[in-house]
Amino acid sequence: MRLLGHLLRFYSYLFETVLCAAGLLLGVFALSSSNIDVKVPWLPWTGTDQMHWIVGLSIAGICSVALAVFGTLRSLLFLFSAFVVGVLIRGLFLNTQYAFSGGNDARNAVILVTGALLALIGAYPGFGKSGRRRA
Repeated sequence: MRLLGHLLRFYSYLFETVLCAAGLLLGVFALSSSNIDVKVPWLPWTGTDQMHWIVGLSIAGICSVALAVFGTLRSLLFLFSAFVVGVLIRGLFLNTQYAFSGGNDARNAVILVTGALLALIGAYPGFGKSGRRRA
């Protein structure tokens, strides 16, 4: 059980880091270029505020991963992961303004949300710890 906990924790670090790095790159490129107009229709923000939110949340996510890796504020990564799962589920499945363009879009959304749920489980601060302490 400890091995599974460690694997899920590593997966959580990796998933959140890749997600935040992609969001940071997307946001920085979109904000730095006046020719690029990026819209992510399933996110709750619109216009240029959307890219500002993506950059800010990406930085916050990378900081929460770094703090968790160094053993400080692991609960912050869990809260960030829960926020990510909530935004994904709300935006992809509960949003009446967004519709999938086909079966592949729906499958990719399910894979993304499943990956985020696994990252949430791995980010749980008490997961993977045994009940016994060594002296």
